[in-house]
Amino acid sequence: MCFPAMSPLSAETSSSQEADESGASMTNYTTDSMFTSISSSATSSPIKRRSTSVNGVYDEEKDAKRMRRSPSCTCHWENCAEYFGDLQSLRSHVRSHTRSISTCLWRGCSLVTKNMSTLNKHLDTHIKPHICTQCQHQAATARDLTRHSQSHGRQHGNNLFYCPFSACPWSIGGAKGPFGRRDNATRHMARKHPGVDAGPMTGIFQ
Repeated sequence: MCFPAMSPLSAETSSSQEADESGASMTNYTTDSMFTSISSSATSSPIKRRSTSVNGVYDEEKDAKRMRRSPSCTCHWENCAEYFGDLQSLRSHVRSHTRSISTCLWRGCSLVTKNMSTLNKHLDTHIKPHICTQCQHQAATARDLTRHSQSHGRQHGNNLFYCPFSACPWSIGGAKGPFGRRDNATRHMARKHPGVDAGPMTGIFQ
């Protein structure tokens, strides 16, 4: 059987098509390889801190504002700056630094404790893992948080404390409202009304 001879133009076209297909195949292979490499790298490297982005573009200003609103979740142990999404994760992480020492190496602190247990309790004064649900205030212990919560005061049945001077914004019916703790009301009296012997008035939030 005879086949018609391929013209030089046809041969050139065929070679060009084969080259294009080969090039496309190589491009796809290279792209797939790069994608696999990037995906592998992305999944194997933990994200140390969350960031704020708009349309996929990192927004440093918004991220800074978010950080100012969020509790401090960065480890300030010597030679460590790990960031965590919540305080309990940070608390667990910091304990990994204290397995064999009894000296606090938190930034700005060098307290020497008797044992690791005492050191771990001390670390809560730096981490402050107890958070007020009303104002995000952080406290070192549950007792400190309870004491702080009394400053909000406005809960049914709670004792409240008022300034006895009717013209004062902290008096009954005043614009500033009552104090949730007696010591805060007493401090107000000494600061705003010095030389007066009268103490704060007591009321109950209804």
